[in-house]
Amino acid sequence: MFEKLLISHCAPTLAGIKTGNLFSYHHPSGENIVSLLAIWNEKLNTRGIYLTSLKNKDSCTLIYIYRKKELLNLLEKQEIQSFLEKQDYPLFSLDYVLDHLRKRLLMSKDFPHEIGVFLGYPLEDVIGFIENRGKNYICTGCWKVYHNPRNAQRLFHCFKNCRKQFTYLYNLGLNTEELLNRRKDVLLYE
Repeated sequence: MFEKLLISHCAPTLAGIKTGNLFSYHHPSGENIVSLLAIWNEKLNTRGIYLTSLKNKDSCTLIYIYRKKELLNLLEKQEIQSFLEKQDYPLFSLDYVLDHLRKRLLMSKDFPHEIGVFLGYPLEDVIGFIENRGKNYICTGCWKVYHNPRNAQRLFHCFKNCRKQFTYLYNLGLNTEELLNRRKDVLLYE
């Protein structure tokens, strides 16, 4: 069940074409999420992919999967740092930043809008969403687009194809590790 959700919601991150993804995991009560994530991190960390819990409520956990190198590269950009500083993020380390995101999720009734940065959305679109309160967008797909709709549409198409291909191969019997070993072949097929 967990692996199927991971594939269907996070294929673009697994494939290396997106910085991060989120998904909600509704689990049986008593399932040890910490152990589950430790098992998956052991499988995926050597490939630069990390999973962490951002929020737990009852038997639902919000899981964030990310490519560590890509996220660190994003967080090193001056414009991203300036934006996150305005949102009161400590920029000392990735752990501090993720802890602050967890706190923001716990304190907020809705998703904190800066979460788009962690998912690899263009900063202009994250800022556009905040300034326009989610309205006046040019187009929509994985996120609401305020700048460069042509590039966004291309990415939406790429992400959709990636999910479709990974899900198809998973349903044929390939597991996550096998998909990661073949990801370049999978991505060449459209």
